[in-house]
Amino acid sequence: MALAMSEIVLLHARLAASEVRSRTAEVELAEARAVVSTSEAMIAHLRLEIAKLRREQYGRNSDIDPRAWLADVLARMPNLPDLLPWNWARGTDRRHLGFAR
Repeated sequence: MALAMSEIVLLHARLAASEVRSRTAEVELAEARAVVSTSEAMIAHLRLEIAKLRREQYGRNSDIDPRAWLADVLARMPNLPDLLPWNWARGTDRRHLGFAR
């Protein structure tokens, strides 16, 4: 009977130690989650700041009309007709390009 009582006391001690380790692990997990959450919030904040700086430096993308931009770029390119697909190889030997004509 004394042996059974000592085993019960030993098991209670082990259970108490296990519960302490479990609580400690839960506290460490909560701290780790807080660090991760803080890091994610900092990353989101920095991304927002970067976007604001880019907007300040380059302007808003929505302020640019893509068709007007493309028309302006094409107007500035010299010899544009020579670059069009139906004209670019007109004056060259096209056999090396895989064309039959």
